[in-house]
Order: sequence, then structure tokens, then C-alpha cells
Amino acid sequence: MSLTTATLIERNAELWDAATRHEFLDRVRDGTLPVAALSRWMEQDYLFVAGLTRAWGRLLVGAPPADFRLIAAGIGAFSDELGWFEERAASLAVRLDREPLPEASTYIKDLADLATRPYAVAITGLWAVEVAYLDAWQGASGGDERFSDVVEHWANAEFAAFVAELAVVVDHELAASPEHHRAAEDAFAAVLSHEALFWGLAGLD
Repeated sequence: MSLTTATLIERNAELWDAATRHEFLDRVRDGTLPVAALSRWMEQDYLFVAGLTRAWGRLLVGAPPADFRLIAAGIGAFSDELGWFEERAASLAVRLDREPLPEASTYIKDLADLATRPYAVAITGLWAVEVAYLDAWQGASGGDERFSDVVEHWANAEFAAFVAELAVVVDHELAASPEHHRAAEDAFAAVLSHEALFWGLAGLD
């Protein structure tokens, strides 16, 4: 079987569910999440997005020129996202000067390393971050209005279009690089494992 974005999700269904379904998201949807828990999670996610932006900068080094526009758009969007966090910091009691917790620190480091891998592997792993976020937050949408602004930030049509365009690039790279299929699937699985752990940083356990 050829490796595609669709088959990556199908073949890693258990990891996919762990990365995109969590009590944190359920409680965002039903409006019962304590604001303090959201604040704790956002403090770590702010640090993560800063690390993710740097990883995408490294990704540009190995990318073909045809993908420069998409990667630059991603870097711009992540930079804007940091501003979005900063705008909401006061209202949600989010402290942006926190140190990363071990799970966040390891994830950020692994993304930096991932971005220097062969391009097919790197773009697969970084697509995994985005598609998991999109699916997770789409699952939290349509519920209580208390956190609708936060949900919409990661479940909107513009983000979905970016993820879809990114998937086209990944499918192209995987088709052209069968020698990297094993490493790409390992990168996909590693990102999902990190994502599953990251929801726990809200401190609901």
C-alpha cells in the first residue's frame, strides 16, 4: 500500500484518537472547563507555537522553491498566532513568561530536530501537528459559547484550507520519496504521541 496522508491516519488510528480526543476538549465543548485549566494550557501552547515557528523556519532550508509560499504563509500565521495569545493574556490570566513544562520542552526540541530531517519526513511530521490540531478543535466546536473564540481560532475555514493545502504537499513528497516512508510514519506517530500528552498540561488529572 502506498503511503499517503489518509493512510497515515488510518494506520495509526489509536494514536490519532489519543491525540485528537481528550477530556480537555470535551470540557471546552460543554463549557465546564475551569478557566484556570485553559490558562495553564495556553501558557504552554504559547511557548510551543514559538518553537513551532522556529521549526518551520528551519523547514524552509530544505524545501523546494515550489513550497516556499506555503511555508512562508505558515510562518506568518504562527507569528500572528503569538499576537493572538498576547491579546488574550490579560482576560484569561495567561502568563507568557512561564518556563516550558517537561512535556512541552521535549516536544519543542523534537520539532526542531524534525525540521532538519529529509524534507519528506519533516513536512510529514509538521503536517501532523496541524492536522491533529484542526481535527481536535473541530471536535470541540458547536458547543458552549464560553470558549467559542478559542475554538474558532483553531477550527476555522482558513486554517482548514491551509491544512488541506499542506496535505497535498505531503502526499506529493511521500509519492516521490518511498525510501523515506518508514521515517515519515515514525515522525507522524511521534507527533501524535506528543499531542496526546500536551492536552494533559491543562492539569485536569
